[in-house]
Amino acid sequence: YCYRSYEEITNRMVELSNLYPGLVHLKTIGQSFEGRPIQVLQLGRDVETNTKPRLVLVSGLQANALAPVELNLLFAENLLELYGEDANASWLLDQIEIHLILVANPDGRLIAEQQARNGEVPTWTKNRRPYECPNDNGGVALGLNFSYEWEAVITEGCAPNYPGPSEASEPETQA
Repeated sequence: YCYRSYEEITNRMVELSNLYPGLVHLKTIGQSFEGRPIQVLQLGRDVETNTKPRLVLVSGLQANALAPVELNLLFAENLLELYGEDANASWLLDQIEIHLILVANPDGRLIAEQQARNGEVPTWTKNRRPYECPNDNGGVALGLNFSYEWEAVITEGCAPNYPGPSEASEPETQA
């Protein structure tokens, strides 16, 4: 298991906001189905001024997609470490607001992490809302739950690609 855990990721976000107070803001934008915070790591000078272009990167919607979360965190760490030494990193942080939602599905992430720790292939992909699934396999495929072109193609709550009962039905999607 070579990726940072959910706990290590959340601790690192706090650490980055403490190490780079002028460049990093950590903000909670909602809660998961099980009540865990969904956080955005805001990078750049003068974020939320509505005067700069924004780059929003969302990772971890699919719980077992561990690599994109790690890559986004490494992207943040590298930009911050290079600020003031590298012209490109400095320009990005001075001219653009970068918003990183590293773990958009914290409940599902913890299930996938546990599978990996147990030596299993992490197969859990959804959030944790059971939606009439009697076998503890319920949940919503969050990448299919957004309002844009939402369709209830799959109506079985146990299906791995269940889009939810309605568009943006999930607190993770709403956040």
